[in-house]
Order: sequence, then C-alpha cells, then structure tokens
Amino acid sequence: MNHVASKFANFIWTVLVLSAFVTPRLAQSQTYTDLHDFNPSAGDPHSFIESKLAQGRDGNFYTESNGGGASGNGTVFKVSPSGTTTVIHSFDGTDGSNAIGGMTLGTDGNLYGDTWSGGSFGAIFGLMIAQPRM
Repeated sequence: MNHVASKFANFIWTVLVLSAFVTPRLAQSQTYTDLHDFNPSAGDPHSFIESKLAQGRDGNFYTESNGGGASGNGTVFKVSPSGTTTVIHSFDGTDGSNAIGGMTLGTDGNLYGDTWSGGSFGAIFGLMIAQPRM
C-alpha cells in the first residue's frame, strides 16, 4: 500500500470510529414532549394559536392567540415549562385584536408583539415580565 492509500485508510478508520460514538448520541438527544393541548370547548381561553413562542428570561414561554379570551379578540399568555397556561392579557378590540405575529424577546428582557386589527389599525405592544433574581 502506498503512502496516499495508507493515509486515506487511516482517515476512513478515524471517521468510522468517531461516527460510532457520535451518531448514537445525536439520535438519542431528541424527544418530543407535548406541553399543552389547546381545547377551547373544554374551557381553554386560547383558540387559534398561530403564533410562535418566545422564551422569557424567567424560563416561561410566551405567545398570543388571535381568538379566545374574555371578548373573543385574542390573548397574550404564558406556558410554563411543565405546560401550565396563564392568560397575561385579554384583548378587548380597542387595544388590539387578532394577534398572530408571535412574541419577540427584546434586549431589555421585555417581550413585544403585534396585532393585525383592533385599536385604530392594529397595535404593537410590550409586555414587561419579572426578571429572575440572580
């Protein structure tokens, strides 16, 4: 075996050995967990969840719904890591309605979102959340 073939064989052997240790760890590291099933007919105040989640610095997840809530105009709510939901704000139409954009975590630690109707022509809102103490 010449020098180039020997180096190539060593390279292949290294790749095979490393893949034997790395591949199983990648395959095992992903587990699906259903945190919350939304069911308005069972009294859940959130319907039509079309927004993306944003994780606050407090560890909870925050999002919006474009329906549900006290007046049916949507909500801003949090989901704890264990799946418990809590309504933070219920839109009444004058302060926004039909929130579907999702929440964004600002550099100041607050969350921001928007609605596509309500108010005059929609609304942009901020949500101050309690920051964890260090």
